[in-house]
Amino acid sequence: MFGLGVPEFIVLVIIVGTVILVSRLFKGPNKSLVSERRCLVCQYRGTMKTWLGNYNLPQFIALVLLFAYVLPGLIFIGWGWGKYKCPTCGALAKNVPADFNPN
Repeated sequence: MFGLGVPEFIVLVIIVGTVILVSRLFKGPNKSLVSERRCLVCQYRGTMKTWLGNYNLPQFIALVLLFAYVLPGLIFIGWGWGKYKCPTCGALAKNVPADFNPN
């Protein structure tokens, strides 16, 4: 009843492909999937990878949600987009750029 048929799947593939293509075209030279950051939980300072772009579990969850239910999949991708994961403590989105100074 709420699953995807062939026409909806084709439209979804076209939309996702267009979003990926546009995001790669407009990606600046300083934007990267790996960044120098500082964790606010364990005070780790070093490179961190984006959660949705580099780890298999969130990519699998996003794919399943997109194929089963389109709207929750888009919400999950929007929520997880651009969040960095600490390699030592595993904290998600609890970090700032390494050169960030709040004062």
